[in-house]
Amino acid sequence: MIKRINEQTNNISLLAVNHSNALFGEALHSTPEQVGKNLTLKVSEAIKEAAEIPFAEAYFICLNQEIIGYTAVVFDETIPEPDKRNWLWQFMIDQNYQGKGYASQALALVIEHMFQKAKEKVITLSTKPDNEPALLLYKKFGFIETGEKNGDEIILQKYCDANESNDYS
Repeated sequence: MIKRINEQTNNISLLAVNHSNALFGEALHSTPEQVGKNLTLKVSEAIKEAAEIPFAEAYFICLNQEIIGYTAVVFDETIPEPDKRNWLWQFMIDQNYQGKGYASQALALVIEHMFQKAKEKVITLSTKPDNEPALLLYKKFGFIETGEKNGDEIILQKYCDANESNDYS
């Protein structure tokens, strides 16, 4: 388990998804608006997709031992372009925990984990252009639109800054 304790005494952590705990993803839900706009997959579907990708790592996002979200990251050294090898592939917080700052705390932990593990110090992600809450969150963390597309999604990237403070509040 990857942990970080923030100043508000909430313990945000990442718990690796495995065969024993994958069913817990059934309890996570996006808002009706997010589902209606097709902004997120059902977590059970996302877990199945991540399990089929050899370079993917799936995690539950936990708050004080309670699962409140899901994320998947991909570290694929076979991709020819070095700046496209590390993807924040999926990221969601359950509808009951949105708007409380947990996405920011979890994203900070995911970014820290990815930069510690990745050989190339750049993270790539894509999201739908009308997913305004996600775009605001990603841009708050220094992700910049590249002008490229991934299907109907826009691509954003964040480069590791050794002088960055990791304070995204």
